[in-house]
Amino acid sequence: MILAGVTEHLGRQQAWCVETLGFAKPLVLRLSSEGRLEEPVELRLVIWADGRLEVESEVGSDPEDSIVSTHVEASLVQLAGGWAANRPVADDRHDLEQLRGKCREVVDIDLMYSFGVKSGLPLQPRFRAVRQVQVEKADARGFARLEMERDGTQVGFLLGPSVIDSSFQSLMALADPAVGLGSLKIPLSIKRLQPTGRAFSIGVWNYFQLLDWTEHSTLFKSWLINDAGETVLHFDSVHLQEVRDEHLQKVLQSSGRLGVEQQALYSTEWRPLPSPAEAGEQATKGEGKWLVLGRTDDITSLALEKDVRCVCVSHGKVKGKARSTDMCDEAALQAVLREQDWGAVVFVGFSSSQGGIDAEDVDVLELALHLFRAASAASSGRPAPLPVWLVTKGASTAPAAGAGSPTHSGLWGFARSARLEEPDSLRVVCLDLDPFSLESLGAALTSSLAEAQEQQGGARVEEELAICSSSAAGAAQLCGSRLVRSQVRARGPIRLNMPARGALLRPVPQAARRPTVPGSAQLRVRAVGLNFRDVLNVMGLYPGDPGPPGADCAGTVLEVGERVEHIRPGEDIFGEAPGCLSTYHLAPAPLLTQKPPSWSFEEACTMPVIFVTVEESLGDLAKLKKGERVLVHAAAGGVGLVAIQYAQFVGAEVFATAGADEKHDFLRGLGVKYITSSRNGAKFEEEMRQFLQEDGAEGVDVVLNSLSHDDYIPRSLALLRQGGRFMEIGKRGIWTHEQMREAMPDVQYERIEADTMMEKEPWRYNGYLKRLLERVDAGGLLPINMHVFQGFEEGVAALQFLQRAQNIGKVVISEPSRMLCSQRPETAGPMLLSGGTGALGVVAAQFLVEEGAKSLCLLSRGGRPSADVQAKWDWLQAAAVEVQVRRCDVSDEASVAALALECQGPFAGLLHLAGALADGMLPNLNRDMFQQSYGPKVHGLHRLIKHLQFEGVAPFVLFSSTSSLFGAPGQGNYAAANCVLDALAPHWTALKERQAVAVQWGPWAEVGMAAQKGTVQRAKASGIGSLSNSQGMAILGSLLRQQAVGGGPSPGVSLVGAAHIKWPKFLRTAYDGGAPAFLEDLQVEAAKAAVADGSNDKGADAMVALAALSQEERAAAIKESVLRLARDVVGDEELSMDAPLLESGMDSLSGVEFKNRLQQEFGGMRIPNSAVFDYPTAEALAGFVGVQFDATSSAAAPISQPALQNGSSRAEVGFSSSQEGSSSSSSSSPRRLLERLNERTTGSPVFLVPGAGLQAAGFQALAALLPVPAYGISWPKA
Repeated sequence: MILAGVTEHLGRQQAWCVETLGFAKPLVLRLSSEGRLEEPVELRLVIWADGRLEVESEVGSDPEDSIVSTHVEASLVQLAGGWAANRPVADDRHDLEQLRGKCREVVDIDLMYSFGVKSGLPLQPRFRAVRQVQVEKADARGFARLEMERDGTQVGFLLGPSVIDSSFQSLMALADPAVGLGSLKIPLSIKRLQPTGRAFSIGVWNYFQLLDWTEHSTLFKSWLINDAGETVLHFDSVHLQEVRDEHLQKVLQSSGRLGVEQQALYSTEWRPLPSPAEAGEQATKGEGKWLVLGRTDDITSLALEKDVRCVCVSHGKVKGKARSTDMCDEAALQAVLREQDWGAVVFVGFSSSQGGIDAEDVDVLELALHLFRAASAASSGRPAPLPVWLVTKGASTAPAAGAGSPTHSGLWGFARSARLEEPDSLRVVCLDLDPFSLESLGAALTSSLAEAQEQQGGARVEEELAICSSSAAGAAQLCGSRLVRSQVRARGPIRLNMPARGALLRPVPQAARRPTVPGSAQLRVRAVGLNFRDVLNVMGLYPGDPGPPGADCAGTVLEVGERVEHIRPGEDIFGEAPGCLSTYHLAPAPLLTQKPPSWSFEEACTMPVIFVTVEESLGDLAKLKKGERVLVHAAAGGVGLVAIQYAQFVGAEVFATAGADEKHDFLRGLGVKYITSSRNGAKFEEEMRQFLQEDGAEGVDVVLNSLSHDDYIPRSLALLRQGGRFMEIGKRGIWTHEQMREAMPDVQYERIEADTMMEKEPWRYNGYLKRLLERVDAGGLLPINMHVFQGFEEGVAALQFLQRAQNIGKVVISEPSRMLCSQRPETAGPMLLSGGTGALGVVAAQFLVEEGAKSLCLLSRGGRPSADVQAKWDWLQAAAVEVQVRRCDVSDEASVAALALECQGPFAGLLHLAGALADGMLPNLNRDMFQQSYGPKVHGLHRLIKHLQFEGVAPFVLFSSTSSLFGAPGQGNYAAANCVLDALAPHWTALKERQAVAVQWGPWAEVGMAAQKGTVQRAKASGIGSLSNSQGMAILGSLLRQQAVGGGPSPGVSLVGAAHIKWPKFLRTAYDGGAPAFLEDLQVEAAKAAVADGSNDKGADAMVALAALSQEERAAAIKESVLRLARDVVGDEELSMDAPLLESGMDSLSGVEFKNRLQQEFGGMRIPNSAVFDYPTAEALAGFVGVQFDATSSAAAPISQPALQNGSSRAEVGFSSSQEGSSSSSSSSPRRLLERLNERTTGSPVFLVPGAGLQAAGFQALAALLPVPAYGISWPKA
């Protein structure tokens, strides 16, 4: 791209080169299962007026939501005199035969590329452009022919990327075959890229010379040469550096849209706040008295009559001299608020009474509504709004500790919405008292409020505070709430990717399901049984083309193609699905049939190929019968264990071989008497003859063979009776029929090839699977022993376990239900969905069925699904599951009680989606609107639990909303109701009453209230993106699965926010007056993002600040900044200034990240990619930065560049699927100056050349270490 773009930009006659080329960030392309890009990607070559050159990408079709990343940074240098004058005499022309003669050792290409595979660099055939290669290892040089595939993909390239990449690959030919390449290395930088102006070609010669090779890095130079021996492109000092897997994963998670579900998850945590004295802040002592408002019983319970700071005014009638007012009368309430300049207006939002929940929570919210409106009006004319404090007890942090009560948690959600609606006239602070406190309510209130008020003098006002302790004996602390990235691991659909045969498998996101075609079935794969052919396949040793690994599987049918009638969506099946190492897979329907109902998915997936193999070999071909003797090799494997069951079922005697002693013991436990070695041929033969003599037999009647080493085939034949049957199931080293006829013409020899039957006779294969069901029903087949690995992430470990022959029976990869659906649906009750016929309810219902649910009960007031999910509703109706629709208004007690009489239960779980919107801004809200929101969402939930029965481990999923997390203008009632659900889930889980999780959902793009109400577009305008159905269900499944894997309820995963948020935009639009402390962490994150994309001038400000310091102060400040960034990148807070960075956990990718952050920190200062290697400690790197700062304090004059249109400082050459851009013009050449860098006087001098625009003074730290004179060539200063 650089070659084509710069040529187009400067013109073909202008000579140029590129210096200090650094690879800043990999470009991660996400492909669908069909090999197409999931999102449009545009690549741009950007040439700045000062000579900077960048390659950047833009991923995404929406300009407001696209991701722009810089991948390459370099300096473009224009050369005077044309191409002929700038071609080096020594290295411009080459004698190809002479180069070939210097490199006499011919290296096998396949062997060379195998080194890359072992190092984690599998390459597809089109990127393997090395056609022949010769080396001279003593001189560390080589000569190779590079040529693109002539299959049409070469069209349009001046010099194909595969040719350039293969010039780097050629170095693998210098590796020692006994050692290989070691760790994976990727390009980090190129000192100089020099074209020569000659025509490129898709076929060139490559002469390369290794300059340095260590365990962690490689340095080389190379020349690409045409057939005439002329250099067309020269790479000077290409630096490859080791990269570790953890950094690759980090790059994948942060690039493009990978990890999109993870990035959408948030949690709230409570952090102890330092006292103002500790923080060095001015404390606010809270002048003025406190006006305490609340219901009469609540005020009375406080017993604050003797506290001179408090003026208590009760709502309702009171006895004696106590003051009261009707808080529903806002005029009267305003009068009280204007009586004096109150230090605080305190509303008591907790109750000591045990009144009915339906009335109490809405009563309190109604009073808070009137208080907010009155306070907003009373603040008119004041320099600052009245400080209103909502005080609850155990409504925020305590529910997660199993204490307090979520009843009045809704006040917090209501307050968040009110703040957004009235930011200038309403100031509301929420304070939650410690329920573990042994103080009286009044004492707890006054002491906590005093401490909280003092905290408000800090630099950032806290709007949400809580007095936290974990028990009655624990020390209480004042804490503030903070929204953080959730630690819950989001896990969407994945697949095990094998880029090429012999390549390592890697789990990658499964982007989409392949469309169903006639004769196929779409599966949710629940378990995969591995076979040794999968091991041979992954190792590249299986004869022929075995296709992708994985075949034996069990799962649930999601969709069937045309002409498929024997299976239905919703049915659990088992059989063969080639390449099924993925969450979803498209399989040939004839190779599938219904799973044995009494077997688990894991048990069923062990059987298909081994049962068919045994049934065909011992049953249909050998016709093993009662009284005969059968020799079963590798009897502790899957085929062996089924063969033993078959022999015992028909009454035959088993002779077995196995390896380890524990396998012998296992087989004896199955009733096998005669067991010998599967590893030592001589021992096998000797012991078998003893067994036969002991049994009084001349030989065995049937051999089921899978061993070819140590002469096991002829040794086994020697034990076979005349006219015996030899069944061969092996793949490598086996005999042909001709060999067998020549050795033993009387033997019936059959080679069992189940894979051939799958391909050519699929319905015959299906017949064997049906026979398995009959055998299970007849009691002739039981599940075999298995080793289960949980999740496709463990796929590589499972294959390695099988490769080492550690298994007894089968090795299985299990993908459990993400919705915790029972493996035994016949004993499980139905899943209950309130609001089940709503759009989200139908989406969730389909996901439940896909994850294994067999019975659903959908509650609905209307009983009909919405039109936007009609297709999903039709799918549910056609699926092989029970779907009940019950008319029930969960907000009505009688309706739920009637449901309880109809449904005996118990239910297997609850998805609580019921809800109703009754939007209104603060001036228009009323009690009825709160009741409309609370009725289905809060009161309905309590009624369902009160009247219905649930299984003991039933999951409860409460659908909440981000309205409770951030507040939502016009939805204060809805936010309040959701906030109660947010408190209930951790409360129940902590008490071990229920396994519950609440999810604060952001907008859904395809269905739901947000989509119907047009909220999606409004949310997007404020920086909140929308979730797709697949993303939402993946998040939901991740939460439930994490609870299950964790061994039960865990408070840490009981409440999660789920929304796509662009924080810079959201903070600007939602909090124009400044973000609350609650969002402090995300505000910092947004600021870092702004720095990264150049929209923040923090770095420039830092440079100005540094310039104002003295030399000593500046050096200290630079050291502090460099060390801080280094510690952050390495993840070691103890890293010292003189610790070698490369030995402290920094590799090439993290080194580039470090370099990028240094550039941002120091105002875009030019720092080469190799800085970490040239200056290996924070101390040395700080010295380099300091020198660069001094050298650039008077800026270097920019090199002359072609004039850019419209006065722009940059030119773009863009490449995408649909466009190209270009510009061209003339240039001039810069003048360089020589500088002395040290005082050495003896030895051959060295000359150090910095990148374009940099100064040689940057090499002084290096020059001071050199024993010879050192000179630097600097770019001229202005």
